[in-house]
Amino acid sequence: MAQNDLAYMYENGRGVVKDLTEAVKWYRRAADQGDADAQAFIGDMYKKGKGVAQDYAEALKWYRMTVESGEESANRDIAWMYENGWGVKKDLIKSYVHYSLYVPFTNESLERIKKSMTAEQIATAKKLLQ
Repeated sequence: MAQNDLAYMYENGRGVVKDLTEAVKWYRRAADQGDADAQAFIGDMYKKGKGVAQDYAEALKWYRMTVESGEESANRDIAWMYENGWGVKKDLIKSYVHYSLYVPFTNESLERIKKSMTAEQIATAKKLLQ
């Protein structure tokens, strides 16, 4: 937890000189020990190209680890990537499924994405959720 906090301090220049490379280093240390928040933050760093080269596929890898560690909020990030085709082939069905797995985003995001989906795609996504 302290490693994650230190990474946050470096990322935001809180009490130390802002250093995104150092932030990634400390997030990675925490993430390698199973810290789901740190895994999500590394995903964000790769998605935004902060302290590392922007790499959507690498961001997706970290978001998936986050979900596997029990932090469901990363489903929102995975869904967004599938919705936009960033780091993966655009797939509205997978996007729908991942938005559905993150309850706070369900209504707004699902309504938005359903406008781009066929009835068959929606039915397929709902079957995958059963």
